[in-house]
Amino acid sequence: MCLGYNQRLMLCFCVYLRLQQLCDVVLISGNRRLPAHRLVLSAASHYLASVLLSCDVSSVAMPTEINIPEVDVSALEDVVNYIYTGESVRVAVQCVRGKGVMLPVQLAQVACFILP
Repeated sequence: MCLGYNQRLMLCFCVYLRLQQLCDVVLISGNRRLPAHRLVLSAASHYLASVLLSCDVSSVAMPTEINIPEVDVSALEDVVNYIYTGESVRVAVQCVRGKGVMLPVQLAQVACFILP
């Protein structure tokens, strides 16, 4: 199989994610911690980009932590998987909608793109 440049690049990001290498951000929902890459998340979401750009990154030894208690853990995992792979998954929109919080609305919009 011959992969194009973009496909190879995303495959590399997926491998790094699976091996938890070079991860520089952790999304937290409930008791679940999802490691990820700031660059990948910010490229996929304007909201996450603004959150990540506003974080203090003076300590590169520790990943940035973003607490997202309003988002259902399994829905957040599905959305992160979609961001990295582009593979459609079923996400119940009500799982990612929060009350007065911008991030769940953004994730709900992402989820709407991946619902059949």
